[in-house]
Amino acid sequence: MAAEAERVERRLIEAGFPTTRSRQPSGSAVYAVLIERVPTTREARTLATALRAQGLGDAVVVRRDPVVLRVGAPVALRGAVELAERLRAAGHQVRIAAQPGEALALIVRHGAFASREEAEARRRELGQLDLPAHQVVQVR
Repeated sequence: MAAEAERVERRLIEAGFPTTRSRQPSGSAVYAVLIERVPTTREARTLATALRAQGLGDAVVVRRDPVVLRVGAPVALRGAVELAERLRAAGHQVRIAAQPGEALALIVRHGAFASREEAEARRRELGQLDLPAHQVVQVR
């Protein structure tokens, strides 16, 4: 997700590590997180306002009969699952549904190393920065 990539990049820069960020087609589908069975459009709008206030994301009505609310933009499956789990923890019944389109991978890269061992040592060092999962990849 873009916000997460920005947070990771900012954290690396603050720690003194130069970075580059790129977007690449991932080849995977995108998924929406839906709240269905909302009785009326008016209740859906009220729910959307409450979700936003709780920090659970923006929501929009995507169908009126029956009323369906989409929370957040369609994203890669991992992001949709994470959002769905947060919504379920807040007491909402949600469904994840595939959507037309292709997900983008946001990649934050740091460093070029002479050996894999050197890269793995840096990976362990970065592990101290409270960042999401990271990995060493060989770029050809």
